[in-house]
Amino acid sequence: MKRSRPPGRTPNWRRGSNRQHWQVGGRKRIVNPRTIRRRPLYNLFMKYPATEVGRLMGGISSVAAKIVAIKNMVPTRTRGEWAMIYAGRKVPPPKLLPLTEIHRMMMQRIREASGKPLMLDSETYRTQAALIKLGLKSGYDVHAPPADRKALSTLGINKAWTATELPIPAERCNGAVRHIDVIWLRDGKFQAAFEVEGATIIHSGIGRLNDLKALLGPKRLPTFVVVPQRRRLEALNQLDRPAIRKANGRGIGATRLLSFERVRDLLRSQKDQIMRELFRVSEAPLSMQRRRRGRAH
Repeated sequence: MKRSRPPGRTPNWRRGSNRQHWQVGGRKRIVNPRTIRRRPLYNLFMKYPATEVGRLMGGISSVAAKIVAIKNMVPTRTRGEWAMIYAGRKVPPPKLLPLTEIHRMMMQRIREASGKPLMLDSETYRTQAALIKLGLKSGYDVHAPPADRKALSTLGINKAWTATELPIPAERCNGAVRHIDVIWLRDGKFQAAFEVEGATIIHSGIGRLNDLKALLGPKRLPTFVVVPQRRRLEALNQLDRPAIRKANGRGIGATRLLSFERVRDLLRSQKDQIMRELFRVSEAPLSMQRRRRGRAH
């Protein structure tokens, strides 16, 4: 005798099982997708596939159910995970992260994709201000991007201190060079350039420094990428990329790595010969370090 299906219920056959499982669904809406909270919605998607969750929401499709999950920032299981679950394997569920953590991760991805900070990064601007003060104390003229001068003014940096004109004709100086974070000059000549990369993409700053060195020609200009200690290995790997290594050069003209902490220590130390101290506390690219170790052996 053929088994009749209860009204409002849809059969769901599970792999490896010889009995029929019934789950509530159909046109009757058990869950309101507009008012359900994140935790109950997360529990539903961890217990049932998207197709069954859609039926619980009144017969909507699995795609519409997943859109509800995306709007509420709730993770879902993949088809492969459900196949393993039906095969009897244990699959750990994805974590339901707090909204604040999801927001932080999204802002970080957008910041890395755009190459520009989306908010006032106090650590980065404090380090940029320290480099400006260090240059002024050592007798250099300083240039900073016009877009940063308003934020730097809140840290005690007068806009007039960083408004030095670059000694490059406007037709030769592209916009990237004018956006280098800190440039030291003396008697109309470049002395050093710094890119402070607290949260932005590191290779974009290295590219701006290489643009400046290409404009200056054979002159070997000391350039530095300034990063927090947590991004040290990332910066060293970027400096070791073949294209950047070829454009970087060797010796005094090679872009070196400097940490936020070292810059603040130099500002407090009150030492003379600041350029020599910068080379002493900075770190050479990995290719130069390997070359030195080869000579030592």
